[in-house]
Amino acid sequence: MKKLFLFIALTMMYGIAADAQQYKIGDYYETSGIKGIVIQVNETGEHGLIMSLDRFDGKWTTDKNSKFETNAFFEDDGQKNMDAIGKYLAETGGSWESFPYFSWCRNKGEGWYPPALDEVKTMITAINGSLTSYVSANYFHFENIIVSNGGESLFGKVESGFGDKMPRHFYTSTEGSKGKMYIAGVLQTSPFAAPKVLIQETKKSWSRYMGARAVHKF
Repeated sequence: MKKLFLFIALTMMYGIAADAQQYKIGDYYETSGIKGIVIQVNETGEHGLIMSLDRFDGKWTTDKNSKFETNAFFEDDGQKNMDAIGKYLAETGGSWESFPYFSWCRNKGEGWYPPALDEVKTMITAINGSLTSYVSANYFHFENIIVSNGGESLFGKVESGFGDKMPRHFYTSTEGSKGKMYIAGVLQTSPFAAPKVLIQETKKSWSRYMGARAVHKF
């Protein structure tokens, strides 16, 4: 009898495993009302990270006091930075509205958060193929996936010296040195140079050319 129960249990377990959805980078994800584009998967393809279909183009923060430190220094997991901002607000009596980007991610619902530095690197690698030279064909391929599923464009109105629209920048939730924060994106450093991926620190008040995204684990 015990062997029979064991056989039934194993059969059910393998049946569930066989029915589990497997994903790859670039797939559209929609489960229990959560929608996004897959930017990272584990070895089974069943778990990973998705990027939001919509984008945010406001400010990282409007809190002048936060130009020094909020202790959102985590590079591996943006949820840790979200928690650090929450602690900062609790200690200073501030509100989430003073951190528009974080508030936007938070208002998307449980599980959504602003990606940390390493997670934004993962995002750009998924979209562009690398963190070095800009590959417009790869960006436009991802763009088609996003837009065809009702998402907002990766591109802005600014054009490169070659006449192509340039991708918007991404905020990270990771704080940098001396009250700055990290952003990542594609930049053209001169009119004659090919655009390339750059990750750099900038003032927390920076909000030009932004098209930041939220991420969610699955």
